[in-house]
Amino acid sequence: MRINHNVKFLVIAVAIICCAAWIALAAEDSSAQNAPAGLRIAVVDMQKVLSKSKQWQDAAEERMQLLQNAKTTLAKLTEQAQVLKNDYDSLPPGTKEQTEKKRQVAEAIQKLQQVNRDFETKITAHHNKSARLVFQNISDAVKSYAEENDLSLVLKKQTIDTSQTGGAEQNLLLATTEVLYASPELDISAAIIERLNADYSGPIEAK
Repeated sequence: MRINHNVKFLVIAVAIICCAAWIALAAEDSSAQNAPAGLRIAVVDMQKVLSKSKQWQDAAEERMQLLQNAKTTLAKLTEQAQVLKNDYDSLPPGTKEQTEKKRQVAEAIQKLQQVNRDFETKITAHHNKSARLVFQNISDAVKSYAEENDLSLVLKKQTIDTSQTGGAEQNLLLATTEVLYASPELDISAAIIERLNADYSGPIEAK
């Protein structure tokens, strides 16, 4: 019996469709086998965590105290240098007394500059040290929470108010934001804050 061209074409088309469907199912099964089973994801709002962290609050207060001490000390040294400068201006030009006072003014200004540099170094070092400690503790808290709650991935998010006119800092945050949206059910920030504060024993020692 002879099969006409239309029937032959239909048979070939059905065979191709069946073959393609089988390949797609096989690929789907392979992907399912390779994909992680039960992938669980959570997010942490870093701004919220830092604002509620007792350790970070104490570190910020210590930095403010260092800044206040620097401001007070530098104001006194500036006043002393100004007094010496006024004395220098009141002395007759070219006298031995004026030459000596000029040396004292130079020493006072040099001391003021050195003390200012020392304070800047101390404040920067304190900030870097406290930041490293806080972020290390956040990482440890997130890791332990993830392991205890069978989380596969924890992402960092930031709360950005896009209704406000953006300055350079906000534009940078927008450009570097890792999570644009996450369901509130995925946010574990409160649990991380509770864990951080429970493990925190006291203020960071300023040295």
